[in-house]
Amino acid sequence: MGKRGQLTLFIIIGLLVVLLVGIVIFVNVQRAPIAGLPQVQEVAEQAKPVQNFIQSCLYLTAQQGLERIGDTGGYLSLNEVPGIKINPVEVTESDALMFSPRGRFGIPYWYYMSSKNTCVGNCEFSSKKPNLFKRQGEPSIEGQLERYIEANVETCLKDFDVLAQQGIEVTAENQGDVEVFVTKNDVVIGLFREYTVISEGGRHTLDEFVAPVDVRLQDIYELAENITVLEAENGFLAKHARNIISAFSRADAEAIPPIGDMDLSLGGGEIWPKITVQQRIQELLQSHVQLLQVFGTKNYRPIEAPANIQNPETIENMLNRDSLIPVLRVFPHTEARFAYIGAWKPYFDLNCDGAVCKPEGFLNTFLFPFGIQKYDFAYDLSYPVLVELREPDAFNGQGYTFRFALEGNMRNNEPVTVDWEEFSPIEPQDLFSQLCNENHKTSGFVNITITNSVSLEPVDAAITYSCGAEECIIGRTVDGRLNTRLPRCIGGQLRAGQIDYAPLGINLDTSTDDDQILDLEMHPIVPFNVTAIKYRLKKDSVTRNWKLDTNPVFFTPHDQATISLSRIPEAGEEPFASFASVCGTPFIVSGQELDKDVPLTVGNYNVQITSLYHDTIVVPSETRCYGGEDILGIEVEKEECFAVPNEPMYFGNATGNPCTSERPFISGALQFNWEITPEMLRNNIVVFKTITVAAELLENNTLGGSGTYLTIEDLSQITATQDYAVANPGLIAPEVRR
Repeated sequence: MGKRGQLTLFIIIGLLVVLLVGIVIFVNVQRAPIAGLPQVQEVAEQAKPVQNFIQSCLYLTAQQGLERIGDTGGYLSLNEVPGIKINPVEVTESDALMFSPRGRFGIPYWYYMSSKNTCVGNCEFSSKKPNLFKRQGEPSIEGQLERYIEANVETCLKDFDVLAQQGIEVTAENQGDVEVFVTKNDVVIGLFREYTVISEGGRHTLDEFVAPVDVRLQDIYELAENITVLEAENGFLAKHARNIISAFSRADAEAIPPIGDMDLSLGGGEIWPKITVQQRIQELLQSHVQLLQVFGTKNYRPIEAPANIQNPETIENMLNRDSLIPVLRVFPHTEARFAYIGAWKPYFDLNCDGAVCKPEGFLNTFLFPFGIQKYDFAYDLSYPVLVELREPDAFNGQGYTFRFALEGNMRNNEPVTVDWEEFSPIEPQDLFSQLCNENHKTSGFVNITITNSVSLEPVDAAITYSCGAEECIIGRTVDGRLNTRLPRCIGGQLRAGQIDYAPLGINLDTSTDDDQILDLEMHPIVPFNVTAIKYRLKKDSVTRNWKLDTNPVFFTPHDQATISLSRIPEAGEEPFASFASVCGTPFIVSGQELDKDVPLTVGNYNVQITSLYHDTIVVPSETRCYGGEDILGIEVEKEECFAVPNEPMYFGNATGNPCTSERPFISGALQFNWEITPEMLRNNIVVFKTITVAAELLENNTLGGSGTYLTIEDLSQITATQDYAVANPGLIAPEVRR
């Protein structure tokens, strides 16, 4: 027993020695400088004011650059995002989440469906996530921050005027370099430039400056990656949307259509205007996306059940389960928040009968009447989410915010995900593109001429050339011309871009020694004033039939038309879209205001016009009866009556201001193709023409007598407006004029 006790004692002592040695090594490693990082230069006391001044400018300039990078998803601006394509109207058909149709501020998606929203079974996904480190390849956050500091630090230094007032003369001896190092706990900025300092204390030379910036950027980036990978692999945004839909859907006109339900009733079941369902979905997303939380972050708090509720533990478990996002490790210094703004239009579709959503019904009148209403709705949804990560303690307590965008995708009520490979390890030799090497531009000369398709004047545009996934900046046309060699490629694409012009792209093979001549036209983007007139579908008071009145009339103060224009890309064209909203705006000679500065350019467009009426429209509840008669010789003793719809349906109810009702009446929906030619761009007014159901002309609050009222069946006329448009294409063709 004594020997065993001694052996045990020796083992314990040995473990303690190993542990002590490990602690000493760990402490020394923590204290040791990280290899490759610049170190603070030892300087004379008289030169320290200069050193401190330069390093404070490095800190302030780095802070400004990091804030810009944080505001734009890891980029200084959208112009830094390779190959980005912007659709300011359809945010889920864009590579970046644009904050408004007219604005230029947007945040790149770190995960999104790059295919069309209507893809079936072959959907592709992509990412505009930048790298963090330069060694991973460009674009990188380190590389962009270096460029920003190099371009802006002199603005802070201001030729050292502040020091000159103190009798200190500072002279820069060379150009110098800036290097940025993202470390685990901060961002280190190094400036390698020689300065000569002359003061009463003598002459000194300084050539290395270091500014540690107190922001845990590596932690923030890693958390953003964790969230992005989880969305790509598990589709938590789509699952969250499905949970919201399940919670707020039921066979009730005040709710949204249920994914699955059945009702045994004689009535026609509940009916929802499709556009109202979309608006309700947007409202629910806006209020519930913000409930999402990331476990292990600084602001994570379990959601508590409301007071005085039954089964609070069950409710809390459900709320926390549906809103909790797990990540690989804790991030105690970083807060995470999620937001969806109702103005961001999602991609939305529902298996409805045109513009009206209603159940599949069956009615039996033999022997005894009974009815079955089956609700079976399949939701398709793509919606953007803004993710905001914040370190409150960064920048000496000022805080630092990093934002990026994600897109949730659901089809047929199920999340749409793919196997994610974006973050797989990359070998160092694969990081650097060879396409852009000047030595590889060995094709014959390509003589490029670009003119304005309207004015025929030369256009100075930026030229890029892409081959596969790689893209190079070639140069810029001067007076509309550029003569250059290009990298050799079969199936490459040459692109031209300029502000206020639609982007241009053409396929170009460069695997030839022959010279090529390219005479190209770029289409200007011209701001138009937009107004609208309407043709009315009227209900005959005697026959109760609907007929189109081909005499156009101005909009009333309660009329609104939302107009979406999406260009159908042809050879050499990039996607382009625009949006207008016309509210109570008759023709311009009436002195009313128009929707101004709506951007349009040359192309074939798919035009969608949704007409809304904001004053009061009522579909009254009508009593209908079955039974009380002989059916096949069998007398039915009791007559059964029911209301269609169950309760009156109210639309509009405007507050007095035009186009402000919460539940407008959908008076029409049109879709057609329209070509804009270069000649049209010499004008500045577009008059759109729509067809509406003139429910405002009906005596829809009364039943019986000689009055004409709106019935539930009349709602099918909303989709009939498209049939009239197809039959009368010349009637609805937009008019362009000065």
